[in-house]
Amino acid sequence: MSIFKNFSNYNIDTEKGTIYSLAYNKNKFLTLSETPDGYIRCGITDDKGNHYNRLHQVIYCAVNGLTIDEFPIDENGYRYEIHHKDNNKKNN
Repeated sequence: MSIFKNFSNYNIDTEKGTIYSLAYNKNKFLTLSETPDGYIRCGITDDKGNHYNRLHQVIYCAVNGLTIDEFPIDENGYRYEIHHKDNNKKNN
């Protein structure tokens, strides 16, 4: 487990896809659930105040040292999305 840039309130295990909250000096495992469309849901906030609802977004941002608001915007004004390279929504 590691604490990543922009996620100082969490221990994130990118191998297992687990997140622990460090808030209030506790090492509490965050409960994850599945969304109706098959993604793994989490509810965390990065150090900049951006909210994340999906585990694959958190792991991508943590590993790459980004926050969701730093993603590029396409020619239509939409922020790029993160997709699973194997199309398996549970493979985070």
